[in-house]
Amino acid sequence: MEDSGISITGLTIGGAALTALGGMVGAWLRARYGRTEITPQPLEVRDATNRALQEHMADNRSDHSNLFSRISHTEQRIASVEASQKAQERQLDRIETKLDEALKERKK
Repeated sequence: MEDSGISITGLTIGGAALTALGGMVGAWLRARYGRTEITPQPLEVRDATNRALQEHMADNRSDHSNLFSRISHTEQRIASVEASQKAQERQLDRIETKLDEALKERKK
């Protein structure tokens, strides 16, 4: 076989090198100029966050209205107990006064 300057081995190695180089350049171009998709999409996350916030606020309003209702009911019960206690104190004062008068008359 004569040396013609081009061999099968050389062509194979050269072809493989060019393919590898082309693949690297192609990957670099795709990374540099291709669209990168971000997941999850920021707008979708923002919408989900807004929905969750609105649901939380609605639950919060409901809890607060229930809490304020219970506080109002409790305040009414406390006022009723205080009024009853004052009436009992007045009645006890009257009873004590009558007992004091009865004891004074008995000692005479």
